[in-house]
Amino acid sequence: MGWIIGIIGSIVAGAIIGFVARAIVPGKQDLSTTMTVGLGIVGMVLGQILGRIITPNNEGVPWIAGTICAVLALFGLVRSGMVKKATA
Repeated sequence: MGWIIGIIGSIVAGAIIGFVARAIVPGKQDLSTTMTVGLGIVGMVLGQILGRIITPNNEGVPWIAGTICAVLALFGLVRSGMVKKATA
């Protein structure tokens, strides 16, 4: 039962991180809500892995690392042209 709560928590945290990443990256991106949540989940997973490698006993680092990974991923997607900037 605990792993189900962990998965749900990661999805919710990923959604929050995805929206934070969109807010940090300058300009308006043409990115759906589903893609934003997916971006956040990927960032959260990478952040969890990196955070636990860097500091295994610190609980706050995975959140910070997840946010940084999601922002960097969104920057990369915008720069590569996979995510277009929305036109007004």
